[in-house]
Amino acid sequence: MNFLRLKQMNDQLSSDAINLTKALKGENKTQGNWGEIVLENILEQSGLREGVEYELQATLKSQEGKSYRPDVIIHMPQKRDIIIDSKVSLVAYERFMSGELESEKLQALKEHILSIKSHVKGLSEKKYEKLEGVNSLDFRLTIYAYRRSIFTCT
Repeated sequence: MNFLRLKQMNDQLSSDAINLTKALKGENKTQGNWGEIVLENILEQSGLREGVEYELQATLKSQEGKSYRPDVIIHMPQKRDIIIDSKVSLVAYERFMSGELESEKLQALKEHILSIKSHVKGLSEKKYEKLEGVNSLDFRLTIYAYRRSIFTCT
C-alpha cells in the first residue's frame, strides 16, 4: 500500500468520525439508532437469535389500542418475556465533558442526570407488563449504550 492511499484512508476515517460525532451529539433519532445497534450486537454476541430468543421493535397494543414498540423482547423459558429498551443520552454529557468553566460543567451534569431520570420515568410509565401479546415481568431493563456517561452520574 502506498503512502498516498494510506493518507486517503486516514482522511476518510477522520471525516467519518467527525460526522458520527456530530450525528450522535445532535440527532436524538441517530442516537437512538446507535443504541439499538449496540443492544442488538450484545444480544448476538450472547448467542441469542433474532426471531427465536428475541424480537426487535415488535409492535404491542394496550387495551386502549395505543401502540408501543420496545427495542427488544427476550423470550424466556416458561413463556415469560423481558423487555429491554436502549437509551442514549449524550447531548448534555458532551457539554459536561467539553466544558471549560466549572459552572458550565456542573449545569451540564445536572441536565445529563435529569435526562437519564426522564428516560427511566418514561419507561416506567409505559406499563409493558400490561400489553397484549407479551407476558412480561413487571420490570424492564434499560441498556445505556455509552456506559461512561452513566458512571459520570454516580
